[in-house]
Amino acid sequence: MGKFAKDRTKVTGMTILGRYLSAMKLNQWKDYRWKDSQFLQDLQNKKIEETMKQ
Repeated sequence: MGKFAKDRTKVTGMTILGRYLSAMKLNQWKDYRWKDSQFLQDLQNKKIEETMKQ
C-alpha cells in the first residue's frame, strides 16, 4: 500500500480502486458515452448468441 499513498491512514478501498482503474488505461472505451450503453449491451448479447449457436 505504500506506493499508493504516503499517509497510510488516508488509504481506503476507494483509493485502491481508483488507482487500479486509472492504471487499466481504458482506451478501448474512450469513444463511447452513456448513450451508447444500449448499443454495447446489444453487441455483447449478439456475441453471446453467436457463441451459443456454435
